Amino acid sequence: MLILSNPIFAQSLEEWKISRLWTEPACYNKLSNKDTKINVKAEFQCVGGLKVSKCQDLTIKSYWDSSIERVERKINLTQAIINTCGPSATTCTIMINGEKMDVRIIPGNKILISKSGFISPRLIGNVKLTLEAYTGVKLTDKKTNTIVPCEKKPDLAVERFEIPEIINSSGNDKMGTINGILVIKNIGSAPSTNCYVDVKFRKQGLISNIQYNVPSINPGGTYTINIFIRKPEGDYSACAILDNYNQVSESNEENN
Repeated sequence: MLILSNPIFAQSLEEWKISRLWTEPACYNKLSNKDTKINVKAEFQCVGGLKVSKCQDLTIKSYWDSSIERVERKINLTQAIINTCGPSATTCTIMINGEKMDVRIIPGNKILISKSGFISPRLIGNVKLTLEAYTGVKLTDKKTNTIVPCEKKPDLAVERFEIPEIINSSGNDKMGTINGILVIKNIGSAPSTNCYVDVKFRKQGLISNIQYNVPSINPGGTYTINIFIRKPEGDYSACAILDNYNQVSESNEENN
């Protein structure tokens, strides 16, 4: 079957190649009680002569090898796109073995696919992902990517930060007392090292800062800080920033 509406779906002597195969993230953190989600992505390109390349149907076949299972999947990607979204589609979500896969056709005769995979808590060690590209019925490229367990690291996060919304000032100095609570939790897989947490108060563009020491916290453990401070009356906004100086090497540096 020849599809001429889209220039990358056509009869020719050109071949599909796998230009990239990767996962996001590149490693996995195994969870104790549920599957770990990982996104598998691949980019295919129709390559050949000096002119604009046109390829036959692209069929892909994947192998997911781990300590507990071997999963094989195969799909004629060209026909799946045409049947689901039409021959002129540039984006499409198709089904492969009952699971969704996002497809995007991009300039330069390329196809980008993205699909979620799941790693069982029962799995031990590495996962080997092998991807094959077929131009028509001919195998024209093959790539393998090994997904390894992530290095065990701590991950500090603010679990609880509470201060009163209204504070009454007292005395001639118009000062109010703030009593609050800040709970730090290590949601990572390794003990943390000592660091600091900054509690910042902002009033009309002016920022004041109080710094508290945070000791080493074991995985799953917490550390509670009782906040006590006096401030002049006024409207304030407050925030807590963990490990502002990056003293702790964490698995996630974006949740502090």
